[in-house]
Amino acid sequence: MTYIELANYNSAPDISHLVSVFHMETAHKANSERPQRVPLGSIVTAQMHFQPKLQTIAQPHNTTLLKLKEVIRTGRAETIPALVVFGSADQPIIVDGHHRLLAYRDQLSEDAEVLVEWFEGDYIAATAACLSLNDESRRCVYHTEKMSHIWRSLVRFAKDGALWDADGNWLPEHSKTEMTQRYAPTSASTIKTMRRRLTQLRDGFPEMNSGWVKRYNGDFNAFIADDPVDLAHATWPKNVDARISVIEGSGPRRSVDRGAFDADTRTQQIAAAMTRGCGKDVFANQHNAELIAGALIQLNSEDKIGVIADQLLEYLGDDFQMEWLASLNKRFGAVDDDAALND
Repeated sequence: MTYIELANYNSAPDISHLVSVFHMETAHKANSERPQRVPLGSIVTAQMHFQPKLQTIAQPHNTTLLKLKEVIRTGRAETIPALVVFGSADQPIIVDGHHRLLAYRDQLSEDAEVLVEWFEGDYIAATAACLSLNDESRRCVYHTEKMSHIWRSLVRFAKDGALWDADGNWLPEHSKTEMTQRYAPTSASTIKTMRRRLTQLRDGFPEMNSGWVKRYNGDFNAFIADDPVDLAHATWPKNVDARISVIEGSGPRRSVDRGAFDADTRTQQIAAAMTRGCGKDVFANQHNAELIAGALIQLNSEDKIGVIADQLLEYLGDDFQMEWLASLNKRFGAVDDDAALND
């Protein structure tokens, strides 16, 4: 099962937005080949599913990445542990080994074959294992990153209709007990809070008075399938609470007496900050780009995003690889103030 490339993640295609839980699960179960070596060019990432770290792993000064490149450059690639992969034989998805993949792609050709280890287990187990695999290899996953990864996994299951049954009950594989064991040593109270927040959002959605509820006619399933406020990217708990407040119609609003919106001035300020604090390598990382795009969406109402996106492309140019920003125009049209995404 092969998917179209979404975008480049430092030369590695990321298919996060193209595949559902069911797609990956089906491809993995149907994969009877599971070769020990695969062409480097066939390997993709699905960071939304299998990358808990929120910080970039592709910075030029990344010590781990530099060491791996040196090992490969000096002919010792065979000493590097196998990449842990999931999915189909013709398009393996990285579960663990993002640093190694980046190093390989920097030093080897697309045709070079690299050692892989196929994950033994289903999709649910793989999303949990990417946390423990990082722990075992002593690559730090911060507590906030771990909590956010768990929250995002719940949202993805909800988006794909794989969280609740037809009556709205939690499926057994997502019970509080199962989730607490799966993500140990996460506390049961944290899991309970996440489940409650998502359930309350679902049950109360039809009665909320925000622009989002009006746009989706109170249909939570349609709303979460589109996930227009990017709950699947939110960090737990502060950012999750802020976005849910916007959905509920209780999010903060910008005061009208702060002066008229000046798109040119705002764009120059953002462009200057990006140029000063972010280099080309940062924007080559799709995950970083999505986080920055999300920040722009939260800080500016939707009817302003299109103007900012157009002008940012002009100010920053192609060197920053900002195709993701241009796509904001397609995703977010002008809506009423109730639908504004303000932090």
